[in-house]
This record gives sequence, structure tokens and C-alpha cells, in this order.
Amino acid sequence: MAQGLPESWLQSCARAAVLRALRRIKHGRLALKLAYRDGGDVVVIPQAGAGAGAGAGSTPGATVTVTVHHPNAWVRICQALNLLWIANRETLQPPTGLAMQRLTTALQLVFRPANDAGRARLNAAFHYDASNTLFSSFLSADMNYSCGLWSGHAHETLESAQLSKVAAVLHKARVAPDHHVLDIGCGWGHLAIEAAQRTGCRVTGVTLSRQQKQLAEKRVRQAGLEDRVQILLCDYREIPRPEGGYDSVVSVEMLEHVGEAFLPRFFASIRDLLKADGVMVIQGTTVLDPILHGRRAEETFITRYVFPGGHLPSLGELVTAISEGSQGALEMLDAQGVGGHYVKTLQCWRQNFLRNWDAIREDYLSSHEGATEASVEAFRRKWVYYFAYCEQGFRSRIIGDYVISAAKIAQEPSLGG
Repeated sequence: MAQGLPESWLQSCARAAVLRALRRIKHGRLALKLAYRDGGDVVVIPQAGAGAGAGAGSTPGATVTVTVHHPNAWVRICQALNLLWIANRETLQPPTGLAMQRLTTALQLVFRPANDAGRARLNAAFHYDASNTLFSSFLSADMNYSCGLWSGHAHETLESAQLSKVAAVLHKARVAPDHHVLDIGCGWGHLAIEAAQRTGCRVTGVTLSRQQKQLAEKRVRQAGLEDRVQILLCDYREIPRPEGGYDSVVSVEMLEHVGEAFLPRFFASIRDLLKADGVMVIQGTTVLDPILHGRRAEETFITRYVFPGGHLPSLGELVTAISEGSQGALEMLDAQGVGGHYVKTLQCWRQNFLRNWDAIREDYLSSHEGATEASVEAFRRKWVYYFAYCEQGFRSRIIGDYVISAAKIAQEPSLGG
């Protein structure tokens, strides 16, 4: 254990900013043991008898003791006060104060690269090329990595909820037997296969993950649908347009990977790929407007460790991007909030992950030569925390999930004489 370590100027500023924010906690109690200091100072939050603005009126809750072994931890904490902030967001508004905002904004200049086509491929590989075995260990057999649609029946399964979601998306997309459907972010191909089997349509699926493409094509062959379903490995900006365009474009929870600066470009691409009167159906995770504006520059646990380059838009930002990106060519038809369904979906994923941990562990060790027990445990905790983190976000309605449908407006003939 390191003791007697001096703090750098940046570390000292980060510690002061974190403690200033944490002193406003109203739910729970936090004891911070600074083990890197001689004597191991302990800071307790909220302090007994604290006055207004410093945890006054706090309510009983979980008591957590955190031992800080290295002063650089304060800099890392500055980048992600996530779950703690969710539970205390009313008293931590703005979330971290001016000093913290300046510090985290500076950190983002280093940690938040642009999400252009090349970077998007690397970001997709970071998460989705982890292992098909890993994802199959916590997803249902259909391999849908998105929010299911639950009916509330007592004996409903994760797989039936995912089938309900796929059916709802295809219904909104108005898919017909003679249609050609584009699925942007097709994952392991389930929606594309279902669309072809249910309606007889043709489907082109697009992914940036080689692992997904490999398994999706295998599943297409097993279903005997090679003549109807094609899987491409390419960015949405590079999708070939068939003659006349696609009848429908669907995209289920790929939107989060587009990046804030590229949202208008994404919808411009969909506009160009659709034929006149074609239908777009997208499903994506959103964040509340005040939180988007207050935390836009901050790196979070998700953007650093799970989905690099990701961005959760607000519903308002999404609607604006659809209109401006398509230059008014995509007319909104419907917006359905399904975020409440994600709580149970994430619970199922977490339970499956823990139930199948032994198999996941073996798969991880086989693909990570020289992995230590510490790195294996860090991997396990990252995924469990990821599921719990997202579940809390949906439960508190800080983040939501919307299914939005729009139609491409046919060009009107000129009225000129």
C-alpha cells in the first residue's frame, strides 16, 4: 500500500472538487479513508451537525467506506460521479460546480475523440467484438441486445419480450412481402431473419462488428434465407443505395453510437437511402434535457469503459436532428416511450451473466493470455456494474428509450406555370 504520496496540483484540485460536490449528499453516508497519506486521514460525509448546503436534512441510507490508495483516484472520480449523482441529483445541481466543470471539460479534450467513420469502427470493435460467447451468455437465444417489450404476464420470458419488440418494430415499419428493408446496426441478425420469415421481404443488415457479421451470416444460412438476407460490414455513411432506394429503414439502439456531432448526418443518410414514401423506424436510448445540457462535456463510466464515442441525445435533440438532418424530408409519425421496459430487461441480463459466469470466465481466460485473477474480477465487476448502472438510470427515468417512426415525404411536382 502506498503511503506518504504527495498530491500534484491537478490531484489536489480534483480532490477539493469531488469533496465539495459530495458534501451535498442527502441520501446515505460516505467515509473516505485517504490511505496514501501518512496516518490515513478519514473524511466522513455528511459530517455530524453539518449546516445548510452541506448535507443538511440528510436521510438514513447505506453507509459506504471507500479507501483511496492513490491520489490520482480523485482525477478519475472527476470523470464519473455517476450513480451517486443519480441518487442525489436535486442537491448536486449543477452536478459538480464550476471548478469541476472546468476540470472535466479539460479532461474531455484528451478522452473524447471524434466519432468519424474510422473511429466508429474502432469503437464498435471495442464492445461488440469482445466475444460472441460472452453475449450469448446473458442475452436470450434470439441475441437481441436491446430493450424487450414486456406485456406483464407472470410467466413471460426475456425471449418472448424480445420477439414482441421485433414484431412491433416491423409493424411500425409497414413491411410488405415485396419490400427491401435496411437494418442499420443489425447485430446478430435476428430482426432481419424475422422480417424475412414473417413477410417474405428482402433485408440488408449492416454492422461494424466482424464477430456479429460472422454469426449473423451463420444464422441466416441456418434459416435458409441466403437469397433474402444479406449482411454487410460497413459504416452507415457507406451503405450502397439500391436502385429506387429502400422501402423501410429500421435501426434498433444503434443511435447511441452515432455521436452528437454526427446525428444530423445520420438522418441525412437515412433520407438518401429511403425511397419516396418510405418509412424509418428507429429505437434509441435518450436522456433528460436538463441532464444533457448540464453534463454534455463529461466522460462517464459508459463512454469510457463500455461504449466509447457514444452519446445519449435528449428526445428534443433527436427530433431536431431528424428534421434538420433530413432537411424536412422525414416527417414524424409517432414517438413511443418504452424505457420502463428496460428495467426488467437489464435485470434478466445481469441474472444471466452471473448465472453463467463460470463459462464467461473460461471464455475470457482463453482469449486473454496471461490474464490475472485481478483482471478477471475487474472484467466481471465492469459488466455487473454496467447492468446495475443502466437499470438505475431507467428506473429513475433519467434515461429513457423511444421508438420513433417517420415517413419520407414524396417530392411534390412543381406548381409553376
